[in-house]
Amino acid sequence: MNPGKLDKRGTIYTETATNAQGLISYTDTTYKADVWAAIVPLSGQELWTARQVQSKVTHKITMRYYAGVEPKMKFVYNSRTFHFVSVTNRDEANQWLDIEAVEEID
Repeated sequence: MNPGKLDKRGTIYTETATNAQGLISYTDTTYKADVWAAIVPLSGQELWTARQVQSKVTHKITMRYYAGVEPKMKFVYNSRTFHFVSVTNRDEANQWLDIEAVEEID
């Protein structure tokens, strides 16, 4: 991967559950701020292939490896939010993460 293609700067968030008097509330907690990533909308064959496994996948996000990044996190870039569906450590080399994500539509 050419690092120059990591042209979107955003923040990774994770949901944290808190319990107040028996009620569970979810809040977003910053997991990793100032992350550079490439965001590519899936189309054609890539989209068809991704939807065989997860029907809602709309984008592929590539970023440098960060330990602990997992599904159920999200990436926020400007006013756009991408919820992670799957996270793959490319070649198990701890260099790049390939993430299948769903863009949140208001």
